[in-house]
Amino acid sequence: MIDDKQFANEYYRKYRENEFSECSASYAYMTYDILNKRGLIHLSKEQKADYLAQATKDYESRQWESEKQGVSISALLNVGTVFNHTGQTAINNIAKELALMDLFAVWKEQGRIRIIQ
Repeated sequence: MIDDKQFANEYYRKYRENEFSECSASYAYMTYDILNKRGLIHLSKEQKADYLAQATKDYESRQWESEKQGVSISALLNVGTVFNHTGQTAINNIAKELALMDLFAVWKEQGRIRIIQ
């Protein structure tokens, strides 16, 4: 059984080594929650609002695309960010993914190998 520390470190390793698959993004919000619980996410209210605004635009774009393709938004989102979540839950998870990817980019640039020691 993998614990939170191993899960987060392995997820970051896959990011660092460009090993993400199509479904890898689906785990971003869980990794975000693990890091947030451990006090490793430091976002201001303004930053959170910016990520939510970005996520809302992304979600609406995907929703429009799903309508255009004649598939449900759940089906379209399932191959990426949020499993079968829709609405505000999906938007929140997309925002977490965006924030996490920005944070990972900073850590990678700093040469950080592990997130949780």
